[in-house]
Amino acid sequence: MMEIHSNKERYVRAVRTRNKVEFSCLEYFLDDMLRSEISSVRIDVFDSVQATELSFVYYVTLTLFVTAQSDFEHTIYEYTEEVDTSTNTEPHITDTQVLEKGNRRIEELKKWFSEKGFEVRSGRFVEIV
Repeated sequence: MMEIHSNKERYVRAVRTRNKVEFSCLEYFLDDMLRSEISSVRIDVFDSVQATELSFVYYVTLTLFVTAQSDFEHTIYEYTEEVDTSTNTEPHITDTQVLEKGNRRIEELKKWFSEKGFEVRSGRFVEIV
């Protein structure tokens, strides 16, 4: 069952499924982490590939994931942010500027979460169905 929570401005704050909560912005994610007393987050980027009409061209999107897990509730908390999309002839990121942009964003968020007292690790928690 899915619940949708919204704030006064009618923006979606978070979407909850059975074992996962997805957030629409980083501040909402942080707010729930502080309330849940979770002290560790994972930050990483992953790419996703979509074929175009041309068989030799791909859209490759680099997406940042910030995740945390509540051991008590067995719930995964997730915030995602699209870093950039590039057009490639290979089904993976080849543009070094896109990769650097992803690395910079990871470093920014590692610093931001560390300053707020979180232990920051690489990787991503995923929901096992």
